[in-house]
Amino acid sequence: MRQWNAALDRWRIACRAYMSDLGGWRDALLDGIVMPRPAAPAPLRDYLQALAMRVVPAPDSRPVFVFNSEADVDIPRAGVTPGLDTAFVLASGFKSNRILESFGFHEQTTVVFYDYSAPALALKRLTVEEWDGADFGAFFLRVRPRLEAMFDGRLTYMQAEAFKTEGTINHEFQAEMRAVFASFDHWIAHWRRFKQLTHRYVEIDLIAQPDEVVAMIGGAARGVCAMWISDMFNAPYAVSKFSWARRGSAFTALAGALAQHSDAHFLLGGAPAFWGTA
Repeated sequence: MRQWNAALDRWRIACRAYMSDLGGWRDALLDGIVMPRPAAPAPLRDYLQALAMRVVPAPDSRPVFVFNSEADVDIPRAGVTPGLDTAFVLASGFKSNRILESFGFHEQTTVVFYDYSAPALALKRLTVEEWDGADFGAFFLRVRPRLEAMFDGRLTYMQAEAFKTEGTINHEFQAEMRAVFASFDHWIAHWRRFKQLTHRYVEIDLIAQPDEVVAMIGGAARGVCAMWISDMFNAPYAVSKFSWARRGSAFTALAGALAQHSDAHFLLGGAPAFWGTA
């Protein structure tokens, strides 16, 4: 978990509405970020504006999570034999590789990259198809102009401080990977095997498109499956846009499809928590 930027420290004590009034916090969040209106009271309004400047892309841009620093506590320590048959994984960062290495995979494993972000999927496809696994910083700087040309340059790279130089990019990559891959040789052997697998790319929103999610799972799941959903059902985007009932029903449909179409499955991430109005 990354520390808040120092510029936000002065708002930390003042912003405590969520501790006593969930509805008030949710309404202020809607006012401050999703539907900007001058209704959120200060200092909460000021906090939300500062937060939006830090982590929310401009309305005319599209977010790209090149890295993923999420912890691996949800990945079981023991693998499966001979490995996963299907892995449904988000396109952001390289946690997909940490998952596959931890569980194990074989030559017939299918990897389904899914994401609501088309640029994230495009970057993942470029990475899988063209990168040799060495010097990610140089590779990213080389393909970045092509990626931006696909989307008229309207991209916002999250964790922007990591993209200052080739060195800072490689440092971030190594920080993400070192918990699972003990050496460069370990990583490169994994990457070469990984590139030979069948990869699919699906642009989809798990909450907004539950029927399409069920179809995606039904069309690719087999044998032993893992699906990484992170904490997307409780993210600010999900909580501010969808009711708890809607998030719950979408999660139930997803989990049911995974159980129906697999012999065994692992669901990595958080179920919807009650936050906001029903």
